[in-house]
Amino acid sequence: LFINGDMSIAQRGTTSSSEGINTVDRWRLNTGTQQEQKTDTPDARFSNSFEATGTVSGSSGYAVVYQRIESKNVLPACGQTCTLSMYVKNTGTSTVDVTVEVYRANSTDDFSGLTLVSALGNQAITTSWNRITFPSFTVPDAAATGLEVRIFRYDASNDQEWLMTGCQLEVGSSASDFEFLPVDVNLFRCQRYYFKTQDGVGTGNAILMTGGIESSTSSGQGSLTLPTEMRTTPTLSFGSGVRFYSYGSSTVTPTIAGNRSTSSNLSAVVTISGGTNGQAGYCYQGATSGNIIGDAEL
Repeated sequence: LFINGDMSIAQRGTTSSSEGINTVDRWRLNTGTQQEQKTDTPDARFSNSFEATGTVSGSSGYAVVYQRIESKNVLPACGQTCTLSMYVKNTGTSTVDVTVEVYRANSTDDFSGLTLVSALGNQAITTSWNRITFPSFTVPDAAATGLEVRIFRYDASNDQEWLMTGCQLEVGSSASDFEFLPVDVNLFRCQRYYFKTQDGVGTGNAILMTGGIESSTSSGQGSLTLPTEMRTTPTLSFGSGVRFYSYGSSTVTPTIAGNRSTSSNLSAVVTISGGTNGQAGYCYQGATSGNIIGDAEL
């Protein structure tokens, strides 16, 4: 049921000191100070792991990592016994166990309200990689609205740094071997929720949005067909290096004036300057950081 359980896809980057989904796709850090995609793994089958660092020592010293599972993906597990397993490793000084809690969304794919499904208890973590398996539990039919699986460690006396990979939630009363997917399949599954054009090399100059035209001196448009359909109409954003080139005006930095995207296409009306009505144009990568981003995360 998890997506990107081997932590190999990280479209947003490899390290962040912010909470949220900012490194490894689909995995969200909550109440933590650092998240990072690492190359420290249990064995050669894995390329990456996810490291979480807890909050400062004190009464709130803990880190929570969780993934929200879309309602459509939960359906095969409803009414079934499921088992959660993962590889974990302690990289800090804490000796506190790993704990898991499973919640269901109170309404379909809306995680603003949650109901506890099961608390799976504690499993030991050491300074070496170990595979841990939590007690099996039943996913109720009411969980057809979506699941939120929280993995956390709590320790009031230590900042926590710990790694995890090979995270698997499956139907069945025992843990099977981790299921590795081809990298393209794994990437497409992640791109259902988040899509980002790749960074360029050198000065960039890669074309990002085509089919553009200037409709006035201050307005243009462009579109980009997505490699896979997203969960819903995404929020659209531009990285700082995006530029708009017109055959009838100089190159300018565009701003999004209107999001016309669909779940299969990123499309925008952009504000420009010095345009000519009817002239063709396109958005391109004027710097290595210039990206087009569509976000449809749960």
